[in-house]
Amino acid sequence: MAPSFALFSMLSFILIALTSLQTFPAVLSAKMPYWDGIGPQVTQDLDRSPSARPLTQVIPPWLEHKCTVTPLQIDAEEYKARCLPGKGPCFTHEGDGSLKTTNIEPWLEPLDMTQEILLMDDTARDFTVRDPSTPFEITYLTYANAKIRYSNFNPETRCYDILIKAGEHEGGDISVGESPADMSLLSRSSFFGSSSEHSHPFCAEHLYITIY
Repeated sequence: MAPSFALFSMLSFILIALTSLQTFPAVLSAKMPYWDGIGPQVTQDLDRSPSARPLTQVIPPWLEHKCTVTPLQIDAEEYKARCLPGKGPCFTHEGDGSLKTTNIEPWLEPLDMTQEILLMDDTARDFTVRDPSTPFEITYLTYANAKIRYSNFNPETRCYDILIKAGEHEGGDISVGESPADMSLLSRSSFFGSSSEHSHPFCAEHLYITIY
């Protein structure tokens, strides 16, 4: 019995060794974001349409923590495909707001938001997310760190939750609605540097974000 036991032990050792040598796809290679962001981001090798190109993002010299700006890509072809009727939601910034100087983090899962966000053009005002079930949070770095969070997408009803929080001081008010004039969700900044969060469920295929 001793030789059989020795053979069994050797085979078990070999099996464990082979298992430990297995390789995992690059999509699982996570890196932590700068400045203690919400969670680890993942480097993904996702295919882009032939027309995709990097967004030119000019960062103001006075902006603190410049390395937190999320690099983005323009992909009009993918954006239009994702914003067909019944495939939303999609988002449009009104006024001067855009994604050019923002930090975009995944809210629950480790994802590379550079790959997940789809921009319509170089204004960075119209955008959507590659997968509507992906929750994310946007921080508007040039608007006193005003925030908007998208989460809880229901694939059956296509409804979702939006949470907003005004900036840390004046100049970071934010509103969200189903039309440019709609302010269903509004958060105003405070002179004392504090603002409250406001959330609201939406089922619209297109939302409008206004920051001022």
